[in-house]
Amino acid sequence: DCGLAGLPHMRGGFYFRIGCSVMQINGYHHVNILVTDVERSVQFYRDVLGLERIDRSDFSFDGAWFRVGANAELHLAQTSGVVPAGSHHFAIEVDDWDEAVDTIESSSTVFDVPPSTRPDGSPVAFIRDPDGNRIELVYHDSWH
Repeated sequence: DCGLAGLPHMRGGFYFRIGCSVMQINGYHHVNILVTDVERSVQFYRDVLGLERIDRSDFSFDGAWFRVGANAELHLAQTSGVVPAGSHHFAIEVDDWDEAVDTIESSSTVFDVPPSTRPDGSPVAFIRDPDGNRIELVYHDSWH
């Protein structure tokens, strides 16, 4: 039983092993949080914390994105106060999309949201860890 583990990678980032397969994870991509007032939150993250607001894909809900450090993002998503199931998640950037999908498919892990394409053209899929925490897998070809 190979289990589930994070293994350091010499180029930075780490490998993520599910079962006996290994895919390379480059690092966190983003953290998504829910907010009740997007503009109020934008003012806080921009003016108080000094985060740089960045372009956001065209989703069906209001929100805002910020750059956090060199390679990570904070995503704000509008909510009416009711937290939709699965809204809280973290995203990890994978080094090779096909390898990541093959790794998930060859394990006992089931896709929570099967591989698809985001509005910005990036491949994306969601899985859940053994405790039900949601993990987004994303790949940006332009970053490689």
